[in-house]
Amino acid sequence: MKTCWGWIVSLSVVACLSLATPAFAQTSSGTGGQRATQAYLWALPAVGFHGLHLSHLNTFGAKDGEIVLYVTLKDKAGMLTPNLTTIYAMSFWNLEKQGPLVIIVPAGASAGGVLDIWQRPITDVGQTGPDKGQGGKFLVLAPGTPDPMNSEFITVRSKSNQIWFATRGLGADPAVAEATVRKYNADDRFQREATWPAPRPVVSTALP
Repeated sequence: MKTCWGWIVSLSVVACLSLATPAFAQTSSGTGGQRATQAYLWALPAVGFHGLHLSHLNTFGAKDGEIVLYVTLKDKAGMLTPNLTTIYAMSFWNLEKQGPLVIIVPAGASAGGVLDIWQRPITDVGQTGPDKGQGGKFLVLAPGTPDPMNSEFITVRSKSNQIWFATRGLGADPAVAEATVRKYNADDRFQREATWPAPRPVVSTALP
Protein backbone atom coordinates (compact mmCIF):
# COMPACT_ATOMS: atom_id res chain seq x y z
CA MET A 1 0.00 0.00 0.00
CA LYS A 2 2.88 2.40 0.76
CA THR A 3 4.29 1.67 -2.70
CA CYS A 4 0.90 2.38 -4.25
CA TRP A 5 0.56 5.67 -2.40
CA GLY A 6 4.12 6.65 -3.29
CA TRP A 7 3.34 6.07 -6.94
CA ILE A 8 0.10 8.05 -6.84
CA VAL A 9 1.66 11.00 -4.98
CA SER A 10 4.73 11.01 -7.23
CA LEU A 11 2.56 10.94 -10.31
CA SER A 12 0.52 13.86 -9.02
CA VAL A 13 3.62 15.92 -8.13
CA VAL A 14 5.35 15.27 -11.44
CA ALA A 15 2.19 16.17 -13.35
CA CYS A 16 1.72 19.33 -11.29
CA LEU A 17 5.32 20.44 -11.86
CA SER A 18 5.02 19.82 -15.57
CA LEU A 19 1.98 22.09 -15.70
CA ALA A 20 4.07 24.96 -14.30
CA THR A 21 6.84 24.90 -16.91
CA PRO A 22 7.11 27.22 -19.93
CA ALA A 23 7.43 24.17 -22.12
CA PHE A 24 3.98 23.05 -21.08
CA ALA A 25 2.47 26.29 -22.31
CA GLN A 26 3.84 25.52 -25.75
CA THR A 27 2.87 21.86 -25.81
CA SER A 28 -0.32 21.82 -23.75
CA SER A 29 -2.38 21.02 -26.80
CA GLY A 30 -0.28 17.92 -27.48
CA THR A 31 -0.64 14.42 -26.10
CA GLY A 32 2.00 14.91 -23.40
CA GLY A 33 0.33 18.01 -22.00
CA GLN A 34 -3.10 16.40 -22.01
CA ARG A 35 -1.77 13.33 -20.21
CA ALA A 36 -0.06 15.46 -17.55
CA THR A 37 -3.30 17.33 -16.94
CA GLN A 38 -5.31 14.13 -16.79
CA ALA A 39 -2.82 12.49 -14.41
CA TYR A 40 -2.98 15.45 -12.05
CA LEU A 41 -6.77 15.60 -12.03
CA TRP A 42 -7.09 11.83 -11.81
CA ALA A 43 -4.85 11.67 -8.72
CA LEU A 44 -6.53 14.48 -6.77
CA PRO A 45 -9.33 12.44 -5.11
CA ALA A 46 -7.00 9.68 -3.92
CA VAL A 47 -4.32 12.11 -2.72
CA GLY A 48 -6.98 14.11 -0.85
CA PHE A 49 -8.29 10.91 0.74
CA HIS A 50 -4.76 9.98 1.81
CA GLY A 51 -4.07 13.43 3.25
CA LEU A 52 -7.16 13.35 5.45
CA HIS A 53 -6.38 9.78 6.47
CA LEU A 54 -2.87 10.82 7.55
CA SER A 55 -4.36 13.69 9.56
CA HIS A 56 -6.55 11.26 11.45
CA LEU A 57 -3.62 8.94 12.12
CA ASN A 58 -0.88 11.47 12.88
CA THR A 59 -2.58 14.70 14.00
CA PHE A 60 -5.53 13.29 15.93
CA GLY A 61 -3.95 9.94 16.83
CA ALA A 62 -7.09 8.12 15.71
CA LYS A 63 -6.73 4.57 14.44
CA ASP A 64 -8.81 3.17 11.59
CA GLY A 65 -12.28 2.54 12.98
CA GLU A 66 -12.09 5.25 15.65
CA ILE A 67 -14.56 8.04 14.99
CA VAL A 68 -13.32 11.61 15.30
CA LEU A 69 -15.81 14.31 16.20
CA TYR A 70 -15.41 17.78 14.68
CA VAL A 71 -17.22 20.24 16.96
CA THR A 72 -15.34 23.54 17.27
CA LEU A 73 -13.90 25.91 14.67
CA LYS A 74 -10.41 24.70 15.61
CA ASP A 75 -11.44 21.10 15.01
CA LYS A 76 -12.64 21.99 11.51
CA ALA A 77 -9.65 24.12 10.51
CA GLY A 78 -8.42 21.59 7.96
CA MET A 79 -11.80 21.02 6.33
CA LEU A 80 -12.70 22.78 3.10
CA THR A 81 -16.44 23.40 3.47
CA PRO A 82 -17.58 22.94 7.08
CA ASN A 83 -20.39 24.85 8.73
CA LEU A 84 -19.40 26.44 12.01
CA THR A 85 -22.55 25.29 13.82
CA THR A 86 -22.64 21.74 12.41
CA ILE A 87 -21.09 18.76 14.21
CA TYR A 88 -19.27 16.26 11.99
CA ALA A 89 -17.93 12.76 12.59
CA MET A 90 -15.46 10.85 10.40
CA SER A 91 -13.65 7.55 10.38
CA PHE A 92 -11.50 5.44 8.06
CA TRP A 93 -11.51 1.69 7.54
CA ASN A 94 -9.39 -0.90 5.72
CA LEU A 95 -11.64 -3.71 4.49
CA GLU A 96 -8.71 -5.94 3.58
CA LYS A 97 -7.08 -5.75 7.01
CA GLN A 98 -10.12 -5.25 9.26
CA GLY A 99 -12.84 -7.14 7.42
CA PRO A 100 -16.38 -5.93 6.62
CA LEU A 101 -17.44 -2.64 8.20
CA VAL A 102 -20.66 -2.40 10.17
CA ILE A 103 -22.19 1.05 10.61
CA ILE A 104 -25.02 1.61 13.06
CA VAL A 105 -27.04 4.62 11.93
CA PRO A 106 -29.37 6.06 14.59
CA ALA A 107 -32.82 7.40 13.87
CA GLY A 108 -32.87 11.19 13.76
CA ALA A 109 -31.75 14.20 11.80
CA SER A 110 -28.36 13.32 10.32
CA ALA A 111 -26.87 12.71 6.90
CA GLY A 112 -23.63 11.23 5.69
CA GLY A 113 -22.18 8.44 3.65
CA VAL A 114 -19.35 6.09 2.78
CA LEU A 115 -16.78 6.80 0.04
CA ASP A 116 -14.11 4.64 -1.54
CA ILE A 117 -10.46 5.63 -1.95
CA TRP A 118 -11.30 7.62 -5.09
CA GLN A 119 -14.07 9.46 -3.19
CA ARG A 120 -16.77 7.69 -5.17
CA PRO A 121 -19.99 7.24 -3.18
CA ILE A 122 -20.75 3.73 -1.91
CA THR A 123 -23.91 4.64 0.00
CA ASP A 124 -25.55 7.54 1.80
CA VAL A 125 -26.70 7.09 5.39
CA GLY A 126 -29.25 8.97 7.48
CA GLN A 127 -31.88 11.17 5.91
CA THR A 128 -30.29 10.96 2.45
CA GLY A 129 -29.69 7.20 2.66
CA PRO A 130 -31.88 4.13 2.22
CA ASP A 131 -32.76 4.23 5.93
CA LYS A 132 -34.45 7.64 5.30
CA GLY A 133 -33.48 8.92 8.73
CA GLN A 134 -35.23 6.05 10.50
CA GLY A 135 -31.98 4.34 11.48
CA GLY A 136 -30.45 1.17 10.12
CA LYS A 137 -27.57 -1.29 10.11
CA PHE A 138 -25.21 -1.06 7.16
CA LEU A 139 -22.69 -3.69 6.11
CA VAL A 140 -19.86 -2.59 3.79
CA LEU A 141 -18.09 -5.43 1.96
CA ALA A 142 -14.68 -5.49 0.27
CA PRO A 143 -14.31 -6.07 -3.46
CA GLY A 144 -14.80 -9.70 -4.41
CA THR A 145 -15.94 -10.94 -1.00
CA PRO A 146 -19.10 -13.09 -0.79
CA ASP A 147 -22.37 -11.49 0.21
CA PRO A 148 -23.62 -13.07 3.48
CA MET A 149 -27.22 -12.40 2.37
CA ASN A 150 -28.21 -11.23 5.84
CA SER A 151 -31.50 -9.36 5.77
CA GLU A 152 -30.65 -7.63 9.05
CA PHE A 153 -28.28 -5.33 7.15
CA ILE A 154 -28.39 -2.89 4.30
CA THR A 155 -25.48 -4.44 2.41
CA VAL A 156 -23.27 -2.44 0.05
CA ARG A 157 -19.94 -3.15 -1.61
CA SER A 158 -16.89 -0.95 -2.07
CA LYS A 159 -14.69 -0.97 -5.17
CA SER A 160 -11.60 -0.33 -3.02
CA ASN A 161 -10.34 -1.77 0.27
CA GLN A 162 -9.79 1.59 1.93
CA ILE A 163 -12.96 3.55 2.67
CA TRP A 164 -14.00 6.72 4.46
CA PHE A 165 -17.15 7.17 6.55
CA ALA A 166 -18.51 10.59 7.51
CA THR A 167 -21.73 12.05 8.87
CA ARG A 168 -23.12 15.26 10.33
CA GLY A 169 -25.87 16.21 12.74
CA LEU A 170 -28.72 18.23 11.22
CA GLY A 171 -30.92 18.97 14.23
CA ALA A 172 -31.77 22.62 14.93
CA ASP A 173 -30.80 22.14 18.58
CA PRO A 174 -26.99 21.66 18.74
CA ALA A 175 -27.29 19.42 21.79
CA VAL A 176 -29.78 17.14 20.02
CA ALA A 177 -27.62 17.09 16.86
CA GLU A 178 -24.54 16.09 18.85
CA ALA A 179 -26.47 13.43 20.76
CA THR A 180 -27.63 11.91 17.46
CA VAL A 181 -24.14 11.84 15.96
CA ARG A 182 -22.73 10.23 19.11
CA LYS A 183 -25.11 7.30 18.61
CA TYR A 184 -23.37 6.36 15.37
CA ASN A 185 -21.03 3.41 15.54
CA ALA A 186 -18.64 1.80 13.09
CA ASP A 187 -16.78 -1.44 13.78
CA ASP A 188 -16.09 -5.06 12.84
CA ARG A 189 -18.81 -6.63 14.96
CA PHE A 190 -20.14 -8.58 11.96
CA GLN A 191 -17.04 -10.77 12.21
CA ARG A 192 -16.98 -10.95 16.00
CA GLU A 193 -20.57 -11.63 16.91
CA ALA A 194 -23.46 -13.57 15.48
CA THR A 195 -26.04 -11.26 17.08
CA TRP A 196 -26.12 -7.55 17.63
CA PRO A 197 -25.33 -6.04 21.04
CA ALA A 198 -26.74 -2.70 22.10
CA PRO A 199 -25.16 0.11 20.06
CA ARG A 200 -22.14 1.71 21.71
CA PRO A 201 -21.99 5.52 21.74
CA VAL A 202 -19.54 7.26 19.49
CA VAL A 203 -16.59 8.49 21.55
CA SER A 204 -14.02 10.93 20.23
CA THR A 205 -10.65 9.42 20.97
CA ALA A 206 -8.78 12.29 19.42
CA LEU A 207 -10.34 15.57 20.49
CA PRO A 208 -11.02 16.96 23.97
